[in-house]
Amino acid sequence: MSGIRGVHIESRLYFSPRTNVLPYVEIRIAKQEDHDDLAEVFNRQSEMHTDVHGEFFIAEMIAGQSDSKKALVAQVKDKAVGLMEVTKDLDIHMLHQCFKLESYDNLLKSDFMDAIRKRREALRLEKLKTQEESRKEQLRKLKEETIKCNIISQRVGLQEFCKAKEAVILKQIDDAMGAAESSKLSREKVEQILDDILSGFALCQPSNYFLENPTDDTERILNSTLL
Repeated sequence: MSGIRGVHIESRLYFSPRTNVLPYVEIRIAKQEDHDDLAEVFNRQSEMHTDVHGEFFIAEMIAGQSDSKKALVAQVKDKAVGLMEVTKDLDIHMLHQCFKLESYDNLLKSDFMDAIRKRREALRLEKLKTQEESRKEQLRKLKEETIKCNIISQRVGLQEFCKAKEAVILKQIDDAMGAAESSKLSREKVEQILDDILSGFALCQPSNYFLENPTDDTERILNSTLL
């Protein structure tokens, strides 16, 4: 091999034909007369023993050949040394459970798998969108509950309540002043009027939602003893 660029002058190449190491193997359709040779091979080299799967399971496999299922035999000289059954009737679900076939499109048509991947991606994005909407709704509810606990909002609520009752309040004051013996109302009368007006007002309190979904909102001002 001298004279070949990149090869050392003392390099040697040794060649051994495959037939000197491994015998010539012929592949053909299995026949019933292969049973004895194959049974010996299976019992010696395979976990599929005839005493477990039946004495004639190899013969049944060979006899059960059809247009969609064939049994192939590897033959060395005149002796059958191997058996393979091939079929068009595949249990794809079983193969998916036993092997990782994602790299091979799960043995399905590529356009079908593309459609499945697009659907999976759409479902993933839809799930993320739903989760984000749920998160925003939870924050909205927490903010709403936080506002209920804010002393300022309580005062605003009282103002709005009194504003809505303004006409009733003015009428009661006018009626009380008209019935009074002097131009001034007594303290007791004023307190009675206010008690009557505020009897329909209730302080907003957080619901169980607030307690079941705690928040770290630093802006909230809690006051359990308002007013």
